[in-house]
Amino acid sequence: MNINCQISAKMEAINYPKVVSGRDKKVYLDLKIGSKRMRLSNGSKFNIDLFPNSYPENQRINQANILAAQVYAKLLGGESPKIKNEQGVLDSQPDLHYIREALNRKLQEGFSKHYNEALKLAYLRIEACSKFGNVDEKTIELALDWYENNTSYNTLRRNMNILCRYAVKLGMSNNPVNSIRRKREKAKLNKPIGDVPALLAEIRSFNENLYLCCMLTYGCLLRPHREVRELKWGILQTI
Repeated sequence: MNINCQISAKMEAINYPKVVSGRDKKVYLDLKIGSKRMRLSNGSKFNIDLFPNSYPENQRINQANILAAQVYAKLLGGESPKIKNEQGVLDSQPDLHYIREALNRKLQEGFSKHYNEALKLAYLRIEACSKFGNVDEKTIELALDWYENNTSYNTLRRNMNILCRYAVKLGMSNNPVNSIRRKREKAKLNKPIGDVPALLAEIRSFNENLYLCCMLTYGCLLRPHREVRELKWGILQTI
């Protein structure tokens, strides 16, 4: 068989990747190699540093087309996806595998002990709520239900998002945290001070520099359309 026949046979066995856009505006490649079918949302399985879904929605199709061309070139060059299962069928690792790998890489980046412990906690919560290594929106919601306090909820969500976002770069199909909103934190209003001049006088007697800091802060917090407009010389003289 001459070289042209070999190339023709290879092209028949490998179909050009089809770009598909889902209802959630995420794009992926529908790829068939011989009798095997697979879906790719990024180029990590072919060592291609391209993640179309990380781009704005109006650019994802173009980026997916670029990825399709690069993947097709890799396949024609004889390269196969990095991951296969025991039967030799093209497949991907469980989501938890990528999240665990993301955690390990984050721990090697030299962040503070407190930050590393927070990431470990986020991973353990995901692992505890994951079934068979799968991590989806319901998994994250179940893990976040551990906290009732809105601030703690948002902190845990943020750390989970850090791990899942990194895991997507390593090969996980999508980030399930994206579809879960942060909780609004309840505003806590401090009680107003009844006698501001008396308080400032007490601070001034304690420390002159602290008094000047308080005066600067107080002046910066005044709203120009109301408090500053209503200031009078008598008030200024008392403070």
